[in-house]
Amino acid sequence: MSITPGPWVVDQDKPQWVVATDRHVALAFSGDDHGHANARMISAVPDMINALQAFAMFFENSGEPIMKCWDRPSPVKRVEIVKTMRAAIAKATGEPA
Repeated sequence: MSITPGPWVVDQDKPQWVVATDRHVALAFSGDDHGHANARMISAVPDMINALQAFAMFFENSGEPIMKCWDRPSPVKRVEIVKTMRAAIAKATGEPA
């Protein structure tokens, strides 16, 4: 499966629209005032996919509990992975990373 390449952002003029570089990606309908929050969550999808792929790259197929194999990537790479995950979460929730 492939998705429209990111980054995706919430349209500043129409805060329920999610846009990519050259096109609209999604419209977040809501029966209440959650449309902008929903659009923000949708806009974080490419970032979350990238963060999860980076995380999984180090731990898949190891057959070990994650805490045992956390030392596998270098400390610098671990920090980078966590920053990527926190940035995706912050984008989705609108809270600081």
